[in-house]
Amino acid sequence: MYIICTNGHLTWNKPSFPRKLNNFWKCPLRVLVWNESPILNFNQNDDLVSGIDYYVLEFLREIMNFSLFPILTPSRGNVYLNGTSNGAFKLLQAGYGDLMLGCSICSRVRRTFFTSTVFYFTTPVNLIVKPTETYHALEILLFPFDFYTWLVILILVIGRRIGPMMLLRTSIKFKLTLFPWLFGVLILRSSYEGSVFRFLHNRPKRPIPNNFKEALQSGYHFISDNKLNIFLKDFTELDSKLTLYDFPKSKMFDKLNELEGKNVLITRLELYVGDEFNTSIFHMLRKLRSPIVYNFACMYMPKYSFLAAELDIRIDQLTTHGFMKRILDKSLIPGLTWNRRRKNRKEAKSMSVEHLSGTFQLLIAMMGMAFCVFVMEILMVHWNN
Repeated sequence: MYIICTNGHLTWNKPSFPRKLNNFWKCPLRVLVWNESPILNFNQNDDLVSGIDYYVLEFLREIMNFSLFPILTPSRGNVYLNGTSNGAFKLLQAGYGDLMLGCSICSRVRRTFFTSTVFYFTTPVNLIVKPTETYHALEILLFPFDFYTWLVILILVIGRRIGPMMLLRTSIKFKLTLFPWLFGVLILRSSYEGSVFRFLHNRPKRPIPNNFKEALQSGYHFISDNKLNIFLKDFTELDSKLTLYDFPKSKMFDKLNELEGKNVLITRLELYVGDEFNTSIFHMLRKLRSPIVYNFACMYMPKYSFLAAELDIRIDQLTTHGFMKRILDKSLIPGLTWNRRRKNRKEAKSMSVEHLSGTFQLLIAMMGMAFCVFVMEILMVHWNN
C-alpha cells in the first residue's frame, strides 16, 4: 500500500502488484524434517517440540501466517552430480514437500537441482586433536639452545682444555683470552638456567598445529563422519589423508581417542549436546585455533519455487535484528564450551622431581663413565706390576 494526496486529502491506495506470499492465511506448508539434536528435536509421539530450526519455523509461521505441516523423514540424504538424490532431498524433488531445512549445507550441487534461500545459520567446522606427549627428560636438557649455540659451547670447552697447553699461563695472551672465555661461560650458564626454569615452570608439551595447513605439513591423518563429506570433497589435499566413518557423531570422539598416531577429527563442535558423548574424553582433547571451513546452512525448496524471494526477506529480518542469536542461545545447551585449561593454575604442580630426571640420568651416566675409567686405571696398575 501507499499514500496519495487528492484535493488535499490523504487516501490509501493498494499497489498494482501486491505481494501474495507475505500472508498464507493459515494455509498448510509441508516441511520435511528429521530428528537431529539440537537442530530438530521430537518427543515420543514424533511431534516437533524444540530445536534451532524449530524456532526458525515458528518465527516464519508467525510472520507469514501459515500452518505448519511437518513431514518426518528418516534422514536428510544427499544430492549427487547426476541429479539423483535420496532421503529428504528425494521427497522434496518428487514434490512431497514445499520446504526443507535442518541446517542443510549450502552447496553448488544442491543449488543446481533445488532452489535455496540465503544462509541463515553459520557454524565453524573445527579440527580436534589428542593432547600431545610431553618432552623427554633428555630433550628438556637440550631444549634451551639450538645446534649452533651448543657448537659454541663445545668450542669453548675444547678451547679451555687446549688453550693452557698452547699458551703459558703467565703469558699476556692467556690472560687476555681468559676473561672473554669466563664472560661467555657466565652468559651461557645464566641463559641456560633461566631457559630451563621457564620451560619447566610452564609444564611444556609438544606443540600442536594451529590450523589445517600446519596439520598437513606435520603429517597428521584426518578422520570425519560421512555427513561432512559434502564439502570435504573440495579439499584435494585430503584425498589420501582422509578416512570417513559411518558412526554417529557422538562416537567420533571415542574413535579419535582409540586411534594411534597423529590424527585430526573434523567435526562441527557447536552442534553437539551435553549427553551425546563422553565428557571425560571430550575435555582431554584439544581444538585447533582456526577452523577448516565455515558451514553455511540454507533452506531448500523445489526448483523454481516462488517461496524463495519471500523467505529471503524474512531470513534477512531474522539475522539482522538479532532473532537468530536469541534462537541459538535458547537451543544450544549452556555450559558446552571448550575448556582449554583442564586444571586450575593453583592445583597444577608446576615443577616436580620428574622434570629433573634427565639431569639425574646424565649425572649417573657420567659417574658410570668415571667409575669405568677408575677401574681401568686400577687394572692397568696391577697389570704393569
